[in-house]
Formats: sequence, C-alpha cells, structure tokens
Amino acid sequence: MRTTTKRYEVILVRGKMYKFIVFIALIAVQLTNSAASKNLLDDESAIQEALITLDKQSHAAYFTKLLQIIAKIEKADQIVFKINATSTVCSSKDEVIDVPTVKSVCTEKMPLLECTVILKKPSLEYSAASCSEVDISSLPLKSVKSENAALVGSAMHSVEFALYRVDSERRSGFYKKFKDIIDVSQYGIVTVIEAKAVETDCPVIDDDGIVDIQEECKDTDVSYKCKFVYFYSYGYDASVDCSKITLDDSNHANDEESAIQEALITLDKQSHAAYFTKLLQIIAKTEKTDHIVFKINATSTVCSSKDEVIDVPTVKSICTEKMPLLECTVILKKPSLEYSAASCSEVDISSLPLKSVKSENAALVGSAMHSVEYALYRVDSERRSGFYKKFKDIIDVSQYGIVTVIEAKAVETDCPVIDDDGIVDVEEDCKDTGVSYKCKFVYFYSYGYDASVDCVSVN
Repeated sequence: MRTTTKRYEVILVRGKMYKFIVFIALIAVQLTNSAASKNLLDDESAIQEALITLDKQSHAAYFTKLLQIIAKIEKADQIVFKINATSTVCSSKDEVIDVPTVKSVCTEKMPLLECTVILKKPSLEYSAASCSEVDISSLPLKSVKSENAALVGSAMHSVEFALYRVDSERRSGFYKKFKDIIDVSQYGIVTVIEAKAVETDCPVIDDDGIVDIQEECKDTDVSYKCKFVYFYSYGYDASVDCSKITLDDSNHANDEESAIQEALITLDKQSHAAYFTKLLQIIAKTEKTDHIVFKINATSTVCSSKDEVIDVPTVKSICTEKMPLLECTVILKKPSLEYSAASCSEVDISSLPLKSVKSENAALVGSAMHSVEYALYRVDSERRSGFYKKFKDIIDVSQYGIVTVIEAKAVETDCPVIDDDGIVDVEEDCKDTGVSYKCKFVYFYSYGYDASVDCVSVN
C-alpha cells in the first residue's frame, strides 16, 4: 500500500514538473513574440526617422512614409533595409514633424518608392538612405476582377470618392461621374483600378459644399478613361489620372456588349427559351480572320421571351437577373458584329471553388444580412401563401468571381403571408415559431436583393 502511494506521489510530482515546464515555455514564447513585435516597431520607427532625415537633407518637397519592409540584412556594425515607401501630403518645410505625425497624419500619395535605408548597430541611428521611384506600369500586375467580387464592389465606392475628391481639389472645370469598372489588378500592396467616367454638367464649386453627382448632375458626351492607384486598401486616397477618350474608343466596348446581348436575344428566340438571357461579363475574346469568339458569363432574367418587342436596352436596364448562371460562347461576324452562332450551358454553383470570406470582410457580411432579410421577404411575398420567415444568423459568406453565396439560418414566424401588396414588418410584428430553416442565397456582383433563395427545414 505504501509503495502504491509513493508511485502516485512520483506521478503527481512529475505532473507538476511537466506543468511547470510548459508554463515556463509559454512565458518564453510570449516574451519572444513580444520582443519580436517590439523589435519590428523599433525598426519601423528608426526607418521612418531615417526617411525624415533624408527628406530634410535633400530638401524634398514632401515627407516620405514607410509602407513596408521588403528585406533586412544584418552586418557586423549596421543593418541594411530594403523598403517600399511613398510620398505624402505633408510638406517637408514643417520642421517640427516627427515619426508619430508621419505615421498617423500624413496621407500617402504617389509616387511609390523603393528605398535602401542603412542604420547603425545597435543604436539604429541613421547612417545613409536613398530612394528611387517605382514605375507602376512595370509591375507584374494581375487582374483580379473576375476573382474578387467584394474587391470590385469596394473599388466602385473608392473610384466615386476619389474622383469627387480630385475634382473638388481642382476647384475648376466640371465634376466627373463614375460609369463602369474596366479592370482591377494587384501586385503586393499596390492596387490599380481602370474605370470609365463621364464629364457632367455640374461645375466644380469653389468652396467646401457638397454636390450629389449621381442625383443632381447630367452626363455630357465627354468620356474619360481613368486610372486609380493606391496602396493596401486605402482606395479613398488613390492617385487619379484621367484622359479623354474619343467617341469611337468609347463606343467600341459598348458596341461589343450590345452585339453580344443582341446575339443572346436571337439565341433565346431561336431556342424558344422561357426567359431572356442577360450578359453579365465577358471572360475572354479571341479574334479570328472573319469572326470574333467571346466566352461570357450570363444569366436568366425575369423577362419572358414571349415578349416579341424586347430589345437590348430593355434587357440591360429592366430585366432583373435570376438563376441559373450560364457560361456561353458567342460568335460574331467581323467587322459588322452580326450574330453568327451562340450556345450556353448552365454552371453548377456547387462545383465552383468558392472561398469563404466571412472572417475577412466585415462590410460584406453586414450588407449580406440586409440582402438576406430583403430576399427572404421578397420570396415569401411572391409565394402568397404559408408564413413569413425571419433571418436569424449568417452561417457563411463565400465567393468566386462574380458569384456570392450566403448560407444563413432562418425561422418561420406566426405571420401568414398576405395575399396583396401590403407591407409586414417581420422583425417587429412577427413572433418566432419552432420551425427552423437553413437557407442558401446566390447572387451576382453585389446585387444581393435579387438573390435566388433555397431554404430547407432543419427540424
């Protein structure tokens, strides 16, 4: 009995020693992480101080700001940093500027710079520094327009804001209005947006007033192609470069899109489709000797193909998208862009390599909640029977290209669906029942309110 007790005592002592060792190891890891984090902050502050020194020595017009450390090489008595930096809006005539001010107050502006900063060891004092401008056009930018619908959505807001900001700062001429995203491309911390804009009839006001461009200003026939460049996700601070485009250039892309839409209408009528098909995006374009082959994404719409008088502008502006998603090949004759042939096949959404973005994009999840509530109410109202469902929680939000899929929890309420056009406040007026649902919402671009809805009972 005594031997057994001693054995347990030994086990307890070993257990306590193991816990103590683990505890010490955890403290060591935390201290190491803390030290590494502090060292990085020390490095960044010392580099920023070196950039301020360089700017003052070279009498630069504006202070330079550290964006990211690319490489760090330690030598016997010095450390060599390769960094990306950028100019800022802060004038270097300000003699009292310091590191915290540059970090928190000085907004980035072009150009993008690649710098070498040398600091002494161990003090991290300034030794030498030099910077050269990076040619954005030489970067191996990759188009992400077809891969990241959320980024394209935020790009639209960035473009609208940046256009307004630049026009307002100019204090002359006329405001421009954003029309369409041409492409969104990225490389590292750099994002480049190409977009179409049009000059409006609203003159730029010479004060700090606000003009609602979208609501108050009419388009003119002066079109622009604009390039927006920004770092990280700071799209509102983008540099903006716009150039006028001729009517021929402006109309060419529109002509192709209209010709493709006309081809889809022809295909629908030939095949006696129940509903008209709508162009979503051009994926690829291949030019041959006497024809052009387009690979596109399209979708069905709410517009019945029994309507013989439907035309391209009607499909574009009035016919709301609905499932399924289609992948089509459209062949047009050259140079007339007349219909030659077309075929479409349904895309299986479940086969797409969807990526969850719930933990990466709080803004998208927020808008997803509103989309889910509206789409649930819309579908229940269209059914004109049964009971309204109430949104409870987002399970996941995933995306691939222009497709967004939301999975959500819902519950049936005690409010019967009304058989007229009245409005029911489901959140306020309706009580939950014990009938729960798992619902899937699928939509294209950011048109969440028009999502297709599929709910299954989980009770």
